[in-house]
Amino acid sequence: MREAYKIIGLPRGRAYLQEHDESFYCHVLNQKPELWSRKVGLFFLKDEEASFSELSISRKTKPATVTVKRGPKAALSIEPMERDRDFCHLMGEAMGNEIYSSVFLVSEEFDLAWADNSLRQLKKNQRRIFGGTNLFAQGACFSAREKVEERRLKGYLFLGNDLVRYNIGMEMTINGSPAYYALIAAGVNWYEAEKECELILDGTEELEFVVSSMESGKRNRYTMKLDGLPKRPLKTTRIRLRLEYDSPVTCQITAEDLGFGDMFPASHKIWHETMGEV
Repeated sequence: MREAYKIIGLPRGRAYLQEHDESFYCHVLNQKPELWSRKVGLFFLKDEEASFSELSISRKTKPATVTVKRGPKAALSIEPMERDRDFCHLMGEAMGNEIYSSVFLVSEEFDLAWADNSLRQLKKNQRRIFGGTNLFAQGACFSAREKVEERRLKGYLFLGNDLVRYNIGMEMTINGSPAYYALIAAGVNWYEAEKECELILDGTEELEFVVSSMESGKRNRYTMKLDGLPKRPLKTTRIRLRLEYDSPVTCQITAEDLGFGDMFPASHKIWHETMGEV
C-alpha cells in the first residue's frame, strides 16, 4: 500500500491504513450516544459464512478505552430454513443474555425471505438493528474526518490488535538543555508508526532509548551499541536514525554514520537491531 501511495504521488501523511475493527469503532462512535451506551454487536455475512464482533467501552480510565472483540463464526446453509436456523444459533452463541444497545448487520445477503426467525431474535430486549453494506467504508470516512478536522473522539482511545502500546523516545540535549525527545507515540497502529531523524553523538558509542508502557506507565531503557563506529573528536559524528514497526510488538531500528561534513567524511556504516517488548 505504501508503494502504491508513492506511485500515484500521494504523500504518506495524507493516506492511512485501517483495519475493519477500527472502522467499526469509528462508525459506531459517530452515531447517537444512545446507540453505544452499552455493548454493540456486529454480524458480518459473506458467502456461506457469518462472523460476530463485539464493541465495548470502559469508562474507568481517561481517555475511555474502546475494544472490539472477535466472537464466534458459523457456516450458513444455502437452504433458506436451515440458513435461518444456523444464524439464530450463531446469535445465541455470540450474544447470549447480554444487553446490547444496537446490532449492525453488514451483508449483501441478509434477505428477509430467509431471516424471519433471525430478525425476531435480533430485536429482543429492544435492540436497535441496522443493516447495510458500507459500514466499513463509512467508518474509514469518519476516521479521515477525525484525523484532519473534528477531533470528536479525543476522549476515547481505541485499543485494537494492531496498536503500538509503548512510547519510544531518547533523553538528549536540545538547544543546550536536557530534554526528552519523542520518537514513536503509543496509540497508533504499527503500520503507521515510523520516525526518522538525525542526531550528533557526544562522547558515546551507543544509543539509549526510553521505552514506556501506555497502560502501566512503567519505563525501561534499551541500549543499541554502535560497534565499529569511527573514532572522531566529541560532537563530530552525525547519525541518521530510523525507527519503523513491522508488527505490533517489534520495532526495527536502523542507524547510519553520516560523519561530519568534509572534515570527518561519512563511513555510511549501518547498524540494525530489532527491538521487541522490553
